[in-house]
Amino acid sequence: MPLAALGSNNVYPKGALVLRMLERYLGPERFWASLAGVPHAHALGNATSDDLRQSVLDATGENLDWFWSQWVYDAGHPGSW
Repeated sequence: MPLAALGSNNVYPKGALVLRMLERYLGPERFWASLAGVPHAHALGNATSDDLRQSVLDATGENLDWFWSQWVYDAGHPGSW
């Protein structure tokens, strides 16, 4: 069950931490290039985690499925791993 469904207050802080880890892994230039594609592709709608994953892949050519699996899609939170 997603954290948001449980009324957790961990969702936004987790999102910020995941973005920070992604920036540190990619470096500032590749990170910001990855983010630049998201608003253009979803200007009149919502973007999902998978949209960001695809934008990172498009901008860097690097498949980070392991990162998304570990930090975004798998159940639990860092304290439970």
